[in-house]
Amino acid sequence: MSKEPVKTINRRLAYRVYDQAHLIFSKLEQEPEQLPPAVSAYPPIPVLPNSKAKENDTLRVNISSNGVAFTCEQPLYPGDMLRVRIFLLSTQTSIVTCCRVIYCKPSNPFELDRYPYTVGAQFVNLAAGDREVLLRYVRRHQRFQWLRRSLLSACLLIVLLFPIDTADYLYSVAEIAIESLIDLALATYESSQFHLYKALERTLATDSRQTEMLLFYLTLLAGLTLGYLIWRTLPGKLADAFYRLGCYLTRKKSSLAYAWSEQSALDKAKIIAVGLLSVGGYAFLSF
Repeated sequence: MSKEPVKTINRRLAYRVYDQAHLIFSKLEQEPEQLPPAVSAYPPIPVLPNSKAKENDTLRVNISSNGVAFTCEQPLYPGDMLRVRIFLLSTQTSIVTCCRVIYCKPSNPFELDRYPYTVGAQFVNLAAGDREVLLRYVRRHQRFQWLRRSLLSACLLIVLLFPIDTADYLYSVAEIAIESLIDLALATYESSQFHLYKALERTLATDSRQTEMLLFYLTLLAGLTLGYLIWRTLPGKLADAFYRLGCYLTRKKSSLAYAWSEQSALDKAKIIAVGLLSVGGYAFLSF
């Protein structure tokens, strides 16, 4: 009987890290007890009998010390055994191991670098050296994320405690920054005009009027070139930034929805009550 892709819950067994990786996997025909032993993190994947290798492009994978989630072109099925090599681009680290597919579901349409299916797999015979490499990698990212969240939480707390003072301070900083940038741009423009004028006058031996005409047309050409470059690059950069923001918000929405679905009815009521009390208390104290 043919298998059908099964959509199951996301099993969060350990701290997870999103990162860019190059992933190669081979589907194994052996039963779990017949799998080859764990291998070192450094040699390449050998040619496997009764298996078909599939190489994914660079993807944004979700990896932890217990498993990995990635997108692929063809559906896999819960229980499928894979031999994978994961090359993490940020640390230039290669992990080679076997894993068992836990779930296969349609990919998030807002994800970057995606294929139609998202596969979650659990490591089943990760070598000790590879596990240590993964643990160090995950802990480093965890410390960085903890620091980032602490700073964001501190900033949010300051905004909540002193909203008016914070708004005034941010307005003053933005005003000073804009004025400084405008002054810097004007000073750079005047300095470049002066030096270009002197260079044209000495090089071409032109009089004052001819030098000014040349300077005007050169400035016009430079302005048109700069405007063209901005027109060609800025919309794409902005669109890419908004797209990445949409992907981030979509992942966070999925995470919150999953966490909410795992709560009992009593816990949900407690969360709602605490949220309402917090908002009401803050509004009462603020106004």
